[in-house]
Amino acid sequence: MTISKIYGIHQLYIATLFIGCSDTTLGILKTAGRPSAPIPIHIAPTTTHITTQSDEILKQNLKKHVTYLSQTIGPRNISDPAYYQKLCQSAQYIDNAFKEIGYQTNIITYSATYRGQKFDVQNIEVVIPGSIPMSNGMAIKNSTHTESIVIGAHYDTVCFSPGADDNGSGIAALIEIARHLYDLCMQLEDKTTIKRTIKLVAFPNEEWPYSADDQTGKHFGYNMGSVQYAKQAKEKSEVITGMISLESIGYFSSEPNSQRYPWYLSWLKYLYGDRGNFLMMLGDLSSQPFQKKWLACYNQIDAGAMHAIALPGWIPNVYRSDHGSFSLEGFPAFMITDTADFRNPHYHQATDNIATINFTLFTKTTKDLIATIQYLALDGPLKT
Repeated sequence: MTISKIYGIHQLYIATLFIGCSDTTLGILKTAGRPSAPIPIHIAPTTTHITTQSDEILKQNLKKHVTYLSQTIGPRNISDPAYYQKLCQSAQYIDNAFKEIGYQTNIITYSATYRGQKFDVQNIEVVIPGSIPMSNGMAIKNSTHTESIVIGAHYDTVCFSPGADDNGSGIAALIEIARHLYDLCMQLEDKTTIKRTIKLVAFPNEEWPYSADDQTGKHFGYNMGSVQYAKQAKEKSEVITGMISLESIGYFSSEPNSQRYPWYLSWLKYLYGDRGNFLMMLGDLSSQPFQKKWLACYNQIDAGAMHAIALPGWIPNVYRSDHGSFSLEGFPAFMITDTADFRNPHYHQATDNIATINFTLFTKTTKDLIATIQYLALDGPLKT
């Protein structure tokens, strides 16, 4: 069999490898509703040099976030009132982290139902406004009518798991991406330099069974924060040219055979190797142009450290995380993952704790994500 034929088969079936993380007194955050204009960013006096925090500071910040979410708070979901309080505590932590950076946060509260009991939960959003006008001449500074990219991560966990990797790592990276973009805005010569609106969103209820419709049991029910967000965006005709779900990105291993594959796809180790030292992008076929745009930026920073797969949406597990909510509404979307249980033996276990995170590689990964997102924020439009 030729390499091209092998690659074709690999393109068709690889989605089964890269599973996301879906299998649910503190006060509720105050709801602000979705604003008609972006959250304002105040630009500091002109400077010609963009500074970034050191690797060590970034590493310390990431560790602080993951430690608080997984160790101080622990399991967080809507399985019962006690875990629900921890979910609310997590939401408050994320909201406070964004505010401490300097953002005004937008809290979108909705009601989720699990086993007949209702819980008020929150999507937590910050917006960095861009300047790309739509071709129909709509207002430049209205985030609803400018091209935007959504970067999201879920903050809930499965029952009993402290969720350091799944998904404390995704939330920690999201907060540090927000910090860098804020610093970037403060130092750019003028705000029109930020060309593409970036929306950073923390979602609840990605994990199964809390993500399911309480009546039908189907995944991608209205319990999911990303479903709520994506449907609202579609109803408002928002122009989301890409969504990225940060999904378990902190577990790495350089040990032989640390990267596993299903038995019927065991030959894939000859393409990707048997060491769990890479990240994977996975989305449906409509995400492929956006994946190419992402990789064109990412590979300028760390070529070959991330693989990209675009597959038909009907293949199992292509929509295994929050990106699926956006894909199902017609928005290009993919997840970035460390491949979860095909690498991490602590996936969805009580042992998914702070000690299992490789903070050296997680810091490097986050730096690469930050740099790529900066390229996208400063670059021209994906749509014309």
